[in-house]
Amino acid sequence: MNYGGSTLEPDWKNLTREDLDRGYVRRLNKDLSAKADIRLVEIDGHRAVHKDIRQKPSLVRHTLGSWLIEKEYRIYRRLPGCPGVPRLHGRPDRWSILVEYVEGESLRLNDPRLSDPAFFHRVCRLVEAIHARGVVHLDLRHRGNIIIAKDGQPYVIDFNGSFYLGGNPLARRLLPWLKEVDSFGLLKLKHSVTPDLLTEEEKARLRWFRVVRRFWVLKRYRPPQGLLKDLNHGTRGSASMRNEVYATGQLGLRMGLLRRRAKEPLPLA
Repeated sequence: MNYGGSTLEPDWKNLTREDLDRGYVRRLNKDLSAKADIRLVEIDGHRAVHKDIRQKPSLVRHTLGSWLIEKEYRIYRRLPGCPGVPRLHGRPDRWSILVEYVEGESLRLNDPRLSDPAFFHRVCRLVEAIHARGVVHLDLRHRGNIIIAKDGQPYVIDFNGSFYLGGNPLARRLLPWLKEVDSFGLLKLKHSVTPDLLTEEEKARLRWFRVVRRFWVLKRYRPPQGLLKDLNHGTRGSASMRNEVYATGQLGLRMGLLRRRAKEPLPLA
């Protein structure tokens, strides 16, 4: 992608944090959770997305935040060459990752492209390609996680809540179940933007998913917002809040065990 300046892409893998700070353009999110700050940077006329947890509170940065950024880095390393997934540019330091910037827009309710049944067919094929690498996204119900590039190609972004489940037999047993979570996310997304395109079978599946989701344990995955606000303001929080952090960390640890590093080497990004 060329935004003026050099026609050759920068050597992304060898850029330092200082280089990225000098190329800072703007922040793309306003998130007070353990998720990374998303920063748009521009180097020699080329843009990239810098996902960074350095400014998070120390407790978050050294626990859940660092686990999430490491997990997302490993997810991207599982998906090189997957059409519709931004490229991983590199790991500037332990607190951040650098990924391709996709110029486009999130799904909009009145976008005429969504009325074409072929569009959601392309999105489904994209998600199937991600699943084929052993990765589940788990947050496809949000319109902001699917970008339509200028050429009409759909992209899936934000793998912060994703998991790789191909590394051991126990994880592989969970993969078919968690694929269904992505299927539910796509159906919910389709219902929110083009409900008229839902078939009767899809409507029935959507109703079934909504019943099952009541028992979905991972909805406790996100830390309580009130606690994170207290941490940002330097307060210790109540005992119940600290218990929530412990419970969230225990869940993250258990899910982390499901994605232990596989014996085969990771493909190069």
